[in-house]
Amino acid sequence: MSEDIELQDMSEDRQQGEENIYANLSSSTPPKKAGPCSSPIVRYRCALVFLGVLCALLAIIIRVMWLNQIHTEDNHQQTCENFTEVTSYDNNREIATYCSILSREKSQLETNYNALSREKSQLETNYNTLSREKSQLQTNYNALSTEKSQLETNYNALSREKSQLQTNYNTLSTEKSQLETNYNALSREKSQLETNYNTLSSEKSQLETNYNALSREKSQLETNYNALSRKKSQLETNYNALSREKSQLETNYNALSREKSQLETNYNALSREKSQLETNYCALNCDKLQTMDVTLDPDTAHQHLILTADGKQVQHGDTSQNRPDNPKRFDPVIVVLGKQGFSSGKFYYEVQVSGKTKWSLGVAIESVNRKGSSTNGYWKIWLRDSQYKASAVTLSLTEKPERVGVFVDYGAGLVSFYDADRWSLIYSYKGAPFREKIYPYFSPGLNDNGQNSAPLVITPVPCVK
Repeated sequence: MSEDIELQDMSEDRQQGEENIYANLSSSTPPKKAGPCSSPIVRYRCALVFLGVLCALLAIIIRVMWLNQIHTEDNHQQTCENFTEVTSYDNNREIATYCSILSREKSQLETNYNALSREKSQLETNYNTLSREKSQLQTNYNALSTEKSQLETNYNALSREKSQLQTNYNTLSTEKSQLETNYNALSREKSQLETNYNTLSSEKSQLETNYNALSREKSQLETNYNALSRKKSQLETNYNALSREKSQLETNYNALSREKSQLETNYNALSREKSQLETNYCALNCDKLQTMDVTLDPDTAHQHLILTADGKQVQHGDTSQNRPDNPKRFDPVIVVLGKQGFSSGKFYYEVQVSGKTKWSLGVAIESVNRKGSSTNGYWKIWLRDSQYKASAVTLSLTEKPERVGVFVDYGAGLVSFYDADRWSLIYSYKGAPFREKIYPYFSPGLNDNGQNSAPLVITPVPCVK
């Protein structure tokens, strides 16, 4: 019973020894710090400390295991002796079995002891290797410590330089902000010189490009300024010359104004003389011409012609006037004749054509075809498509007539047309074979949707007897 208690005490001592070893191992392990081991120097230092601690722990473990083995062997031997002393008891067989078990355990422990001895030898070899590595690492650590001191010195210097650079950077940032403000103002004045800077990363290169461009523009502007200065000088010279010319022209203008005033006075006097002469001329012609008061004959008018009650105006309408048909009425041509017919002598009448785009005037014989479109028996002029014509002749008129005068000399076979406002001949038919009565002929032309709505108006001749 006492042997069992001793074995239990030995097991407890062994367990307590192992716990003390693990406790020492745990307590000897340095706590990890994230900050100091971040640099290479500190990492080397931590590695050296860790290797030293590891070697010490291995030595302690080997020592404890060795002492535990010796203590176990002593306990086994004491137990066998105790069992030998009790051989006098009746349970010799059980004791022999227990001794055999203890012998096997002893053999196993010896085997373990030999293995631990070899492991110890290997650990000692590793310890020596680690010691040499520790020495090397210590040397490296010292070198790294020196480098660390140098680096710290350099770091402090760089920190001071960084602070100075930060100050310079802030100053440059302020200057840069001012330059950007000035640059934006210049950009607005130049009406967007190039392209606005969009990103801060390309400001320097872009500013250099713009600076070069501005330098070239400055040179160009200086060249242009010099050219403009020369032009200005030339223009001032020309201005002075023009001023002298202007003064001379003003003098000439005043003289011309006086001459114009004199000419206007003379013109007015001549106009009065001309009016008097025209009155006299008209009075003389009235002695030679048989002027006639022409009126329109409604019995000859086309159904769409609108005549005034006094028989002095005619125009084309869009609807029929529902006049009774008779052999004298024209159809389909848009024509009306005068009531007065002549078979001898001379006669003259005037017709207003202003505001019309189409018209036809003249004389026609009494037997003209009134139910067809024959051109025989007419002596007339007309306006169509902005052209004046007489028979197959296109007339070239310098002025557009407003009133047309028609003169007929029956005996001479003469029909003449005049611009009544300008006393100028438009066209004459000569040698007309008059053998029957002739009548004044009028055609106002189609209405053309109101574009030719103005009427033909028979106007009184100024010198009617």
